[in-house]
Amino acid sequence: MDASPTETPDDVVTPPGPDAPIDTPPEAPPPPAPCKIPSIDHLAHWYVASEAKAVTTPPIGSSILVTEGDHQVGKVAFAGGGWHIVAVWVTNSLMSQADLSNSTGFTLTYSATADLWVQLREVANYNGGAHFVAVLPSTGGQLRTVFVPFTPDHWITLPSLGKPTVTFAEAIAQVRGLFFIDDAANTLEFDRLSFDNFTPQCQ
Repeated sequence: MDASPTETPDDVVTPPGPDAPIDTPPEAPPPPAPCKIPSIDHLAHWYVASEAKAVTTPPIGSSILVTEGDHQVGKVAFAGGGWHIVAVWVTNSLMSQADLSNSTGFTLTYSATADLWVQLREVANYNGGAHFVAVLPSTGGQLRTVFVPFTPDHWITLPSLGKPTVTFAEAIAQVRGLFFIDDAANTLEFDRLSFDNFTPQCQ
């Protein structure tokens, strides 16, 4: 990440913090027809980044998408120390953004061996670290499906990353990416990521 956060205990303790994602999500739509390029639910950009030389597998700059059977999943391991990032562009482009103010949230199927955060990267101050985040609890390495609402009570800010320059309502109307971030060791898999009332276009 472009910010250089100082790790504090507040960043690794969830309470007080945002409400947890909902374990009984609304029924997700069936997967859309596959794109011609590798993607998960039409999301093709799943790339690893880092701050402070955080170590990841695959390495920084790589896509985490791999083929399993007839579909794509995302797999990545964070070594811990420094901020690890998986950047997902919601429109598959760094040059555009999505207005998700009419979406109630997103359904995510994932596994994680430690807690992590999903960060809402709006166009305003896109390259900084000061953005709204929602907690994604550890699943103990088992696949779990949750629903993360686009409501302010599910999103907070981390003191070490700074305060966004926009309100949550302004941020949700100009989303360029969802960034999955963690400063601890973690092994992750992503199987689905589908939005209510928004489907990315294949590139």
